[in-house]
Amino acid sequence: METRDRSASAERSPWRHQLPAVVAAEVERRRTGVLDAARGQLLDLDEPGALEVVRAASVATSTDDADDPRESYDTIVSTCRLIDIADLPAALAGLRRLLAADGELHLIEPINRPGLASLLLSSAFTWSPALGGLHLGRDVVRTTRAADLAVVDLDRFTVPTAVWPLRRFVQVRAILIDGHGHINEGVTA
Repeated sequence: METRDRSASAERSPWRHQLPAVVAAEVERRRTGVLDAARGQLLDLDEPGALEVVRAASVATSTDDADDPRESYDTIVSTCRLIDIADLPAALAGLRRLLAADGELHLIEPINRPGLASLLLSSAFTWSPALGGLHLGRDVVRTTRAADLAVVDLDRFTVPTAVWPLRRFVQVRAILIDGHGHINEGVTA
């Protein structure tokens, strides 16, 4: 997949225009900061076709990896794109496969507190036309760690909005862990 100029405005997901203005502004501010600091080959999940690259990598198996000349990326950025994907563990496994040995994965995603009350409230909001079909209320940090990625920077933040499932967010910087649970050599946290 070709990558575009980092300063160019990327095509946003169809629901992005429905975000409350305060949420969109904060997410875009953080996204811009990550893109400005990105290095090397970049995969921005806001780019057209990027989610298809992730989905293809998600269904690959470890035996596919030996025969697959898949590109690797030094920086992968997802800003509110993982909520478009139903199977979060598979998506993160795919992102792990796409990440270069010394690469960084940056996620800015909505999260909600665990528990039944949070699940019911998130479920109620998904019936609204603005949030229908989005996969909200998942533990992005725990799932990132379960995909053998080391979370080296973590910022939990809230955005003041009436749309409850879009209040709490997490910004994560993660790197690869080798098959033995160690952070890859040469990678500094």
